[in-house]
Amino acid sequence: MVSEKKVSFVSQISAKNATAPQGCKLSTEEIRRLAESLNDGAMFGILTELKDIQEIKLASLAKERNKLLASYQGKSREQEAAQKQSYETMINDEAFNDSHEATMLNQFSKDSKELKEEERDVMRRFDMKVLQQVDRQVRDQQEYLEVAGLPGMQITSDHATVKKQMFTISVVESLPQMNETDQ
Repeated sequence: MVSEKKVSFVSQISAKNATAPQGCKLSTEEIRRLAESLNDGAMFGILTELKDIQEIKLASLAKERNKLLASYQGKSREQEAAQKQSYETMINDEAFNDSHEATMLNQFSKDSKELKEEERDVMRRFDMKVLQQVDRQVRDQQEYLEVAGLPGMQITSDHATVKKQMFTISVVESLPQMNETDQ
């Protein structure tokens, strides 16, 4: 016997599917299997836990990135203060002339540029590391959801398949969770 809950899920999923982006439409069989996978309510909890873990990880990475940026801002301020101190010291020297000033300003400019380039390189490497971690987390989530029995989930990096998986997850997240006694 088909439960009222499953019928309701099929109806709601079908309504969401009608407005699916190009390449994300679910077949009638996929809708049926998705509704069945939600019937006991466990999938909602699994998706919530995975989303919570993802948000914690992303917040941690953002905090780490901001800390790295702040360290370079601190280095830049320290460099500017040292350059100002050096410039003020040199100006008070009687042997100081326009040639010395030009040389000093060129060196300050070169040092500042090198620090900016170092910051850009470090941030680029950090961002690449973040992308690799996010890719790994996506694969882990795909595997976990595949094992948990969410239809359409498999480990893949194919853009069209990932887009359809994201649509499927967004459909599930948009559904109201029904009590198991509502059958």
